[in-house]
Amino acid sequence: MIKRLVTLYKRFQYDRLLSNSVYLMISTLVMSLTGFVFWIVNTRIYSPSQIGLATTFISITTLIISFSMAGLNISIVRFLPKSQNKNNLINTVFCLIGILTLIITCIFLVGIHFFSQPMESLLSSPIYVMLFIPFVLTASLNMITDSVFISYGKAVYIMTINIVMSFTKLAFAFLFAGIGVMGIISSFSLSTIIAMLLSFVLLIKRCGYSISLKIDKNELEKTWKFSFGNYLSSILSSITSLLTPILITSKLSPEITAYYYMPNMIVTLLLSVPRSTVASLVAEGSREEEPLFKLALKSLMHVYAILLPACLATLVLGKSVLSIFGKNYSDGGYTFLLMLLFSVLISVPGYIIGATLSVNKKIKLQLILNLISALLSLALNLLFLSRGLFGLGIAAIIYQILITALYLVVGVTQSNVIRMKFHNMFFRPQASI
Repeated sequence: MIKRLVTLYKRFQYDRLLSNSVYLMISTLVMSLTGFVFWIVNTRIYSPSQIGLATTFISITTLIISFSMAGLNISIVRFLPKSQNKNNLINTVFCLIGILTLIITCIFLVGIHFFSQPMESLLSSPIYVMLFIPFVLTASLNMITDSVFISYGKAVYIMTINIVMSFTKLAFAFLFAGIGVMGIISSFSLSTIIAMLLSFVLLIKRCGYSISLKIDKNELEKTWKFSFGNYLSSILSSITSLLTPILITSKLSPEITAYYYMPNMIVTLLLSVPRSTVASLVAEGSREEEPLFKLALKSLMHVYAILLPACLATLVLGKSVLSIFGKNYSDGGYTFLLMLLFSVLISVPGYIIGATLSVNKKIKLQLILNLISALLSLALNLLFLSRGLFGLGIAAIIYQILITALYLVVGVTQSNVIRMKFHNMFFRPQASI
């Protein structure tokens, strides 16, 4: 029995696609579970309005990080496995991300009146600004360290770092309890800084990384086209989800933002399954050690094998989970949660096809798809926003049906392997007599 378990573990470690995906899923699971406890503590202490302001603050931070990435987080996963100058590439990306993050953060703070009026009074305080800038900068660098670990096939370190970050954030939540929105923000900021320090320690000790504050022009020339294309694509693909909490706070109320945020936190946990698998698929597909079609099919089966029972469990337990935050959160968010579950199940093929396009460097095509996706999702959200969370749920379902259908059409027409399999299936040549 023990020998069999050892053999299974060795096979698991050898299959980088599976092991990386599983470690990333475990990481997200731990973060989500501790996140639930974190928000349970805070919803018992603070009003929905304060929770809404804090979650809007986090959404703004995430939006700035997305603009700061410049597609370099994806380029690391795509190019680092075969790079001959790994340290130069990593240092170049770190330096560029740091500079871009600081520039974009400063632009946001200067123009905050135009970007988000509800946040203007909050970020007019020097204390909040002192928390905001390090939070954005360290969170941006953490995204890059995650990409480095994925490209090295060391997602186990991401799991370790995120576990540490999750529990320190939870500890800070108890420590700062009762001091208002700043307590929530301080918990996020300080735990993120600790995670970044641990990330650099592991990079140096376990991956042979050495810090150097320089930008290698040769490495930049190799990756900038791919990076820029993916940058635009990633911004377009995430812009609606990042803007929606800000729009709800501005157009409806911070309370509804709080009711919106909790179901989305559950859905984020579920979406970690396809997202983790996609990250691993891009890394493994870039090594070209296994046919891409086989990797994509394996990824699809992995995702649904985990996602279907997870969605069923959420369907049964979702109302009870939301009620832990308070009756208002359950009454306001459960129907919305059910709609999001349906959209999650529909979305999986699009994730897998998008990853194969990244591996094949179909940057222009991805950019077009993400532009269509962004315009469609934003238009639907704006159209249904006046109907509250129910309207946003309807928008999510309509959007996901349309965009997944588009990705399926693109996947079939773009993949020579898929076209060949379809041709052989329906037009198999007759054996000669």
